Amino acid sequence: MIEIKKYPSDFIVEELLDFELEEDGEHLFLYIEKNNLNTKYLCRKLADICQIPVREVAYSGLKDRFAITRQWISINKKYMENLPDIGKIVEEDGGYWQILDKKLHRKKLKIGSHKRNKFELTVRNISPEIKTVAEYKLQQKIFPNFFGNQRFGYNNLDEIRQLVALDKLPKKQDRTWLFSVLRSYLANIQIAMRIKNNILNKFISGDMAIFSNSNARFTVKKEEIDSLNIRAEKLEIKPSVCLIGKSEHFLEDTEIFQLTNQVLGKYQQEFAYLRKYAQQTDFRPANFSPDNLSYEYLDAETMRLNFTLPRGSFATVLIDEIFGENIAL
Repeated sequence: MIEIKKYPSDFIVEELLDFELEEDGEHLFLYIEKNNLNTKYLCRKLADICQIPVREVAYSGLKDRFAITRQWISINKKYMENLPDIGKIVEEDGGYWQILDKKLHRKKLKIGSHKRNKFELTVRNISPEIKTVAEYKLQQKIFPNFFGNQRFGYNNLDEIRQLVALDKLPKKQDRTWLFSVLRSYLANIQIAMRIKNNILNKFISGDMAIFSNSNARFTVKKEEIDSLNIRAEKLEIKPSVCLIGKSEHFLEDTEIFQLTNQVLGKYQQEFAYLRKYAQQTDFRPANFSPDNLSYEYLDAETMRLNFTLPRGSFATVLIDEIFGENIAL
């Protein structure tokens, strides 16, 4: 069985923002490296140091705990004197963090502000049989954009499904997160449906197409399918799956409407719950394409991979697709 995350240094993540920092303004952006600490823990520590409410500490994305991660976090610049110097290592609860850079910007950091994440992963204990299959799969350009297991946690899915059965809302502070867990679960079912029907990177009528380099999207008409499939092969646009919410999701009397209703038929209670309580319907690309994917062998059983993924895509999903289910975390 192969191993990932045997050591925190086996899983290195670097957050890449979607905009240039202006080096002027009221908000201080901190580029922080952390090891064996999760993002929310780090935000609480920064809030304690600066003596401010944790809500004033902003981040773009949540990063793994058992890993070395580098990400941006922002606070108001008037608290900068309380912070440790650049490069000073602060040990915390079996891990550490340090500020690598500080820059000013006019606007506060918002969730989802980064465009991509850059990864360096070390995979260990690779058998000759797995190596042969993995090297073949590493040549692929398209991978299913499943939500990874870390999205669902230990019992988050069970908790939200119990609330669905009672038609009861989660606590206010947990509401957005638990809705997201359920939406992600139903999205994974839709991705599996697309794989089964050989349409992971092909369009059918009523699909929502998403541009690869932006959030712009449009509904696919039947007469456009052939030309749009050519663009999908060129990685210009992607089919999507529905993150179910309060607004209409698909046009009726279309192929995607029929397939989606069929596969989600036994989840009508969850579907109705999200339509009643959750945020607005959204769409997620059904597949992703890693950029700059490369690998090298550190020894006969150890591989180091480098790649960049769009925001919201999971490195663990990519590893699972390449190496199969024989993975020890």
